[in-house]
Amino acid sequence: MAMGYGPNPSHVECEVGFRCVWRPTSNTPQNYTFMKPVTLAEEYYSSSTWNQYIITTYFSLLNPQEKDHYIYIGMPSEKYYDKDNDGSLPENDIRFRQQLYDTEYMPRFAINGKIHAPHDKDANEFAAMKIIKDGIQSKKQYADFWVSPSFDRIQIVGTDGNLERHTNVHLNMMLVQKLVPCDDHGDDFCTTILPQIVVEYPMGALGTEIQIANKDTVEKDFHLTTPSTNHAMCGLVAFLQDMDTHEIIAASHIEMNSKPPMVFTIDHLPETTLDKVDQIAKIYSNIIPFQLLQNNPRYHEYTGLREKVISVQNAETLKYIDASLDITDFESSVYTVLGAMLSPEMENKATFHYDPDTHHISISFHEPLQGNHDIFRFIIKIHASSVKGLPYRGDPLLKVYDMNFKWKTFSPTDSNHCLVKYQLQEQRSLFPLRMVTVENPLDFNEDASINDDDVRLFLPFFGCCKEDSQYSKRFDVYPPPTDTNTQGDGRIDLQDLHYLVNAVAAQAKLAQDIEQLSTK
Repeated sequence: MAMGYGPNPSHVECEVGFRCVWRPTSNTPQNYTFMKPVTLAEEYYSSSTWNQYIITTYFSLLNPQEKDHYIYIGMPSEKYYDKDNDGSLPENDIRFRQQLYDTEYMPRFAINGKIHAPHDKDANEFAAMKIIKDGIQSKKQYADFWVSPSFDRIQIVGTDGNLERHTNVHLNMMLVQKLVPCDDHGDDFCTTILPQIVVEYPMGALGTEIQIANKDTVEKDFHLTTPSTNHAMCGLVAFLQDMDTHEIIAASHIEMNSKPPMVFTIDHLPETTLDKVDQIAKIYSNIIPFQLLQNNPRYHEYTGLREKVISVQNAETLKYIDASLDITDFESSVYTVLGAMLSPEMENKATFHYDPDTHHISISFHEPLQGNHDIFRFIIKIHASSVKGLPYRGDPLLKVYDMNFKWKTFSPTDSNHCLVKYQLQEQRSLFPLRMVTVENPLDFNEDASINDDDVRLFLPFFGCCKEDSQYSKRFDVYPPPTDTNTQGDGRIDLQDLHYLVNAVAAQAKLAQDIEQLSTK
């Protein structure tokens, strides 16, 4: 378009042109974060398979509203979802059915109707669950979800033409927090730190009704009342549900802290102490035979004085730890906690306090902790073996073969007393981690102490072979037993004495540590 004389008189001619440019634009602001679609499909849980994660524990915490409508609760996203019932006693099963509206099964919502085996790479950490009598049908992911950086606004984008047939759709959201302490409900095998629960419904218990079709975009504001100091351990689950058919037609999740977690372990144990765990993971059944759930012999705990070392990996700006052990009456009949102290490397780097009555630990690091460290340790005395089973609650017909060494509370925080993102690996009932105690081959007088008395009992048999009339299998302790059928090498010799003396020295060192604690 020629304008002739333009606004600037120095220009004899001024031309202005319009050029048509097409640039694709996104319905979603660039700073919004895409929420990962949920594709879990463990379609139901029987009440007898929950082990320490008793469903009623979650139910009583949430105080759900409008029981005749739709109540959503958070459930742990377990890699092993078919747990046998050492913690689900008959009374728990009855209570479960009565309190949860006589539902026989607990359907976890699933998208795409796909069943994932344990350890499936698609299993996500944050998931949720809905309690309804009719169950949940799950087919296709009909929408994508995006969330604002400040976690106060969500955007839903329709992605399928079949959305048009869903005329009564609700958007619902859950704030899910991991590793939440709760009150003990009287189950000796129920850990008091729940894997994860719903701590808040930003859209209310029933959600909010929305109108959405394919390629439509709907935005909703929401407000989180959970303290921001806990957000590092939280994630958001958002989903659309057809309230007429009970079908969840889209679901996604996002962690509110994308940093890799710190990992706290006991005795540097792996994720599982079970033997043949790979074979067990391939079993697709509602019940995993109990006899297959055997602890690897290398993780058996001998009677006598033992040390339980608590370590951290990937620590970042860790300033405080506040924790307490959870020891039931049954566990007290197997082992006793004698004391707790900082690890040698931390003795001049932190202030430490342990209350022997409550088994409460508080640690304040002089400088924020970074990296991998052994932080502190408990000294315990194991005075009973569980490998052959111990009577439970006075019932001689009910045998228990393992016990917990677990936390009642655990709270690692930074300099501002905000929770840091962490994982907590525990020795738990049954699996993935469990504590199995066995007789110590060096405890010749069976007093749960390995000391000079055992050496004196051993010496008269020194030099014996299997052919000798004095030979006694219980004094042939080298190499140490690997299972119940093997022990020793057929001789009671210097190797056995060396193994015994080293064990006595290690026990004496732990006894000295305990004595020093008592004098402080």
